[in-house]
Amino acid sequence: MFMSVSCIRTGGKDEETGTSRTESERKKDKKKSKENKKKKDSSKEPVDDRVVSEIPHILLEENYESSFEPDPSFKYLYSINNVHLKLRENSKEFEALIKAFDKYNEEMDEAFENDLRELVIKPHPADEGEYAEEEYAYETPGVDTRTHIVRADKSIVSVINYKYADYGGGSPEYHRYSSNFDTTTGKKLEFSDVVKDEEKFFELADDRAEEYYQYNDFVTPSEYVRENGNDFAWTANAEGVSIYFDIYNEDGGLENPQIVTVYFDEAKDIFESKYTKTEDDYVIPLLGDMKLSLDIDGDGEREIVYTDKVLAEGRRFMTVCIRIEDLCWR
Repeated sequence: MFMSVSCIRTGGKDEETGTSRTESERKKDKKKSKENKKKKDSSKEPVDDRVVSEIPHILLEENYESSFEPDPSFKYLYSINNVHLKLRENSKEFEALIKAFDKYNEEMDEAFENDLRELVIKPHPADEGEYAEEEYAYETPGVDTRTHIVRADKSIVSVINYKYADYGGGSPEYHRYSSNFDTTTGKKLEFSDVVKDEEKFFELADDRAEEYYQYNDFVTPSEYVRENGNDFAWTANAEGVSIYFDIYNEDGGLENPQIVTVYFDEAKDIFESKYTKTEDDYVIPLLGDMKLSLDIDGDGEREIVYTDKVLAEGRRFMTVCIRIEDLCWR
């Protein structure tokens, strides 16, 4: 919270005019100064605790462009999309968030134009010698962005983008990037705005990664941060903060990232309290290979929840189910 104050210089004028003060007066002034400093420190808030009066409703607006050669080849040259964030509400209390979304959309459009230029200048796979006589033997170059709203309430709007990019002539790329906004102020939040004790957070994240990905030889979250800094995607859902790390092997990037969630009730003191307050009813999206530990039956114990591919009963194809411990719900 910012306040408009006026200040005057005190304490130095006595020496300049030669006025002397008694020892008791100096002690009183010193005590008063300490009390004022203590009051100032205690009133300092790391975030603006105000919240809006209603839940924001986020609208996703997709922009799409594709190009193909006319008959007779009808060859697709490329396809590309991006997604804008819009707000259904337009009241004054949401002005800051609307402006933040406008800036976000401008950044998405800049990225769109950069990707489009990359697609246009690359030679099309169908023009390469090995594909010249074959039809549909290649993937159409393109950039596909899928935007997921992880949380949108009176405190925070948290968004994760899954981006697939195939510019032609190599392995496709998979990237994740996130944006998190304070619903009231529209401020684009840094990780440190929500997580006050990053060291403790990554200790818990390393333990969770070992629990979820014990058979995979990936770097731990803390190792990733030491090597790459804070250049990682993160979101806040209704029960905790998730971090996303792209995974690479000898063939390039993998389609789904490693996702680790540290829950608010594990260590309440490491999170900014404003962003741990949620609505009574909420939804948590389960993305790709993501695993969550949730108290499904209300017994106070968390069960691991994730999606799993299983063979459909009596059929020859795989289907996706939601697995909770040993149960699989289709």
